[in-house]
Amino acid sequence: MEIQCKSCNKPFEKQDIIATLDGLFCSECLPEDVTKKFFTIHLSWSGVNALVDYIDGGANVDQYMIVEKIRDKLVQKILTAIKEIMDENEI
Repeated sequence: MEIQCKSCNKPFEKQDIIATLDGLFCSECLPEDVTKKFFTIHLSWSGVNALVDYIDGGANVDQYMIVEKIRDKLVQKILTAIKEIMDENEI
């Protein structure tokens, strides 16, 4: 099953996937009234390889540790973005 934009129902290809509380959208279909918070994560080639091997089911112990670090960074970035949105909107 391919992940699709909630608005246009086209599968995501190489464009950015924008996650909102209302669903996943492509950049062309992002609703006007949505609060936007963007973040990036920098990965080395070993990080990319670890993710690919993890997804394919062939990761070794070192790669699992790299994937855990990536996951921790993503979780922290997401939590920080949520906190900033809540603070800005006094929630």
